[in-house]
Order: sequence, then structure tokens, then C-alpha cells
Amino acid sequence: MSKNQENISLVKDLFDQSKYQFIPASSMSLGLFLAQKNFPDLILCEASLFEGDGYSLLETIKSDEELASIPVVFVIGDSDKLASEQIQGASYLLKLPFEEAIGTLKSKLEGLIQSRLLDKKDRPIYSPE
Repeated sequence: MSKNQENISLVKDLFDQSKYQFIPASSMSLGLFLAQKNFPDLILCEASLFEGDGYSLLETIKSDEELASIPVVFVIGDSDKLASEQIQGASYLLKLPFEEAIGTLKSKLEGLIQSRLLDKKDRPIYSPE
């Protein structure tokens, strides 16, 4: 497990007892699959993924009408090279090591989730034919 993945798990653990649904995206295809399947409240994503990268995942999610409202939080380390155009659309950048107190971080993420829940609509029921 990479250091960023450990930190993603730490952030996810902040909300373990909550009713919120997080997806920690560790690969492009798995992150997209889980987003489409589970319609989560928040996606935690690294800049570098197992296959692909977080920027491509963010672009794909934001271009999907159904998924576009899901907040995507980038977890980035000192070694991650970011171009501003690549992270447009990210809801929040969480820099490692954490630059803010855990309570402040939890409050910020809860704000993103609450905004998401206000906009979250029921998904249409599809019948396999």
C-alpha cells in the first residue's frame, strides 16, 4: 500500500461510523466502476493510480451527467506534479502531509458531502433487456 493510499484510508476512517459512502479510487477502472455502481457521496483519489491517473478519472467523472455532481477530493503528496488545468473540477485538494487539523479536514469534507446530498437525486431504475 502506498503512502497516499494509507492516507486515503485514514481520511476514510474519519467517517467510518457515518452514513456517508466514500470510494477510495486506487485505479482508474475500479474507481469509475464503483462510482457508477454505488453513486457515492465522495470520491477520494490520488494523482497516480494503478492504471491511468486521477486526472483522467476526474475528467471522466465530470463528463458523465449522472456522476458529475459527486465531489472528487485529490490526495496529493509533495512528489505529485500538478498542472492547474488537470485539477479543474476537483472539489478539494488534500495535501500530504496534512496541512490542516483533522477536525478542520473532517468539517471541510462534511461540507462537500452535505452539498452533494442536497443535489443527490434518485437514480432511474433500469431494466436489463
